[in-house]
Amino acid sequence: MLQLIDDPDEMVFQTVSERFIGYGDKVLIVLEEQYQYAEDPMSKNRLKQIIDNIHVNVLSTSLIEWKKDSDSTILEPSLIISSFIQKGKESNMYLFELEKIRKSIWLELNEFLTPLEVVNIFNKIIFEHFKFQSIQADSKNTDFFSLFELLEMKASNSFPIAALYLIMSEMLGLDLKPVDVLNQNLLCYTEEDNFVSDHLNGQILFFLDPQNGQVYTHGDIENYYKKIGHHYPIEQIKPTGNNDFLSRWLINYSKNLDKNSWMQDQVRLIAQQL
Repeated sequence: MLQLIDDPDEMVFQTVSERFIGYGDKVLIVLEEQYQYAEDPMSKNRLKQIIDNIHVNVLSTSLIEWKKDSDSTILEPSLIISSFIQKGKESNMYLFELEKIRKSIWLELNEFLTPLEVVNIFNKIIFEHFKFQSIQADSKNTDFFSLFELLEMKASNSFPIAALYLIMSEMLGLDLKPVDVLNQNLLCYTEEDNFVSDHLNGQILFFLDPQNGQVYTHGDIENYYKKIGHHYPIEQIKPTGNNDFLSRWLINYSKNLDKNSWMQDQVRLIAQQL
């Protein structure tokens, strides 16, 4: 099958390509090794097409399976997306780092803390103890969209940091959630005992910017909307599900890929399916 990749007949290549894609990530090691040693430009291009297709299929299939699971957490899709962005990195090696962060936060918590005090502990552990820092989202280095990059290099844009807040919140049974604020990647702290309309929408106590740990009030968000000339009732801002956060994460990542490329289109399509 590897030899048939070089077949000049396009129909033969398409058939072989579909066979390889059907095998999934099990054949990636073989294909990537073949790509590394291939000298013919056409052969390298065809191998890259197959490899890219497999990665996209794995991303799509994995996220669809996660979405079907009613007990799913934000950790699994965060690892899936990061594995797609930084291909070849094993997600399991980062679980120990996440556990260290969880334990560091847990040791500081007690049942008498207010929500604001809880968030201040999150901020202290994330930005002071572990010294994570935020990079602007418009950086062309797509690795900054990966949770692995944050855990390994201590820097990323706000999406992996937001994922880290959400992962820690779920692990510790706290009430941080994504929230839909126009053109912003914000989280919110909710009071789950006071439901507004459905199981997602507890009363929002305050908003949090994962880029720097800054806390915003409802008045701050209202002033932001006025500043950008967007008339939107502040009381209609609600927490969202993890699906919405993951979709925005992928869409913003796609903006840093080559414009109008096949890969950009595929990532956006996957984001829309969430």
